[in-house]
Amino acid sequence: MVYKLKEIKLSNNMEIRKIIATTIREYLNEATVENDKYYYDIADEFYDKMIIELNNNNFINQNDGNILFKSSEINLNYSDLLIVFTNYDTTKTKPTFSNNAFKGGYAFGTYKQYKVIVINNLKNDRIPSKGILKDSFIHEFIHYLDFKRSNGYKPNFNDKTTISDYYNSPTEYNAYYQEAVNYIVNLFKDDNILSKFKEKYNNFETFYKWMTENVFDKNYIKNLNDKNKTKLKKRIYNIYSDFLE
Repeated sequence: MVYKLKEIKLSNNMEIRKIIATTIREYLNEATVENDKYYYDIADEFYDKMIIELNNNNFINQNDGNILFKSSEINLNYSDLLIVFTNYDTTKTKPTFSNNAFKGGYAFGTYKQYKVIVINNLKNDRIPSKGILKDSFIHEFIHYLDFKRSNGYKPNFNDKTTISDYYNSPTEYNAYYQEAVNYIVNLFKDDNILSKFKEKYNNFETFYKWMTENVFDKNYIKNLNDKNKTKLKKRIYNIYSDFLE
């Protein structure tokens, strides 16, 4: 069932930039591997259900050219979250941090009383489920879950934001980490692979080196400040102790 909703005018560049430029600023509590996997699984399940709904044409075509999906169609607990599919031409924008960041095609932010995930994937065929990168969507959905677990929401990114600011913000730090955790948890479901890792990486330092060189986004590792590198090492140790010790 599709509910009627006042159209969200996201074709306006200013509104798009407002969404791109917002993020959670509050500190996120350190999580266990189990908790990280728990929230990643919630995002993964939501994505799969959303694709089914979209393929069943359960979305709203707006007069401004965007397509809207209400997350309450999947779970009423997500009634504050809207998914907006758009065709935003990033080639005609100024080379600011916010605009460059959105060239990846995904953003999380707010619009009035709603939380919004914007996906820049619409083509002439106007099929919203086509061309969505699952990992990228889950990354933004984790931002949404982090927002729900935090005590507030304040703008953090602006046109003076550096790449270091981006990766060291609490939300990006957490989302990139959770991507890595999900990869490792799924990898170690294979007992043969887990056994080989126990033999090859029989101390934490070798495992830590492998993780930072092969699993995490290289720009993420490169731009973390000393405080977050220390935090990250502790969290990787939790992975190591849970699986390999």
